[in-house]
Amino acid sequence: TEPYRFFIGYGPESLYNISPPFYQPELARVEARNAIPDRSHNGYLDALVTTGLIGLIAYVGLVLTFFYYAFKFLRRTNRLDYQVLLTALITLMLAHQIEIQTGIQIVASWMMFWMAAGLLGVLGGFITGGYGRVAAVPVIEPAPVPETLPLEELEPVAVSANHGQGRKKKA
Repeated sequence: TEPYRFFIGYGPESLYNISPPFYQPELARVEARNAIPDRSHNGYLDALVTTGLIGLIAYVGLVLTFFYYAFKFLRRTNRLDYQVLLTALITLMLAHQIEIQTGIQIVASWMMFWMAAGLLGVLGGFITGGYGRVAAVPVIEPAPVPETLPLEELEPVAVSANHGQGRKKKA
């Protein structure tokens, strides 16, 4: 009904509002009549419905960019710890892309997606030298503390016998 929605989408969790005209009456025998979905069980279809074609292209572009740079950084580094971390990030993103084909993206899966993308950016900065030379932080040694203080250096402290009851008033 609104052709521009194909390009900009309907917004988050809006499948509930747009799916009733396409609901198959045969499904009423299998599920409850009010069982209208609010999200798609496919991440790419969900992105198409919520953000439109523009959002779907941006999302796919982000995923492809992630894999491009992840493999680029993997080929560029010789450090084993970076290679292991990059392999883990690639595996995490690949698993996420497989998982969203059959499941709803929830906060936990989105968090893993953005953490992987962010960690790749940080790790890429270290690999390419984009952060420059990391300066060594000087170590400040604590001053030596004597085990015991000599008694002659301690000043006497007046102790009240009223056990915290305040000052006794003069009569």
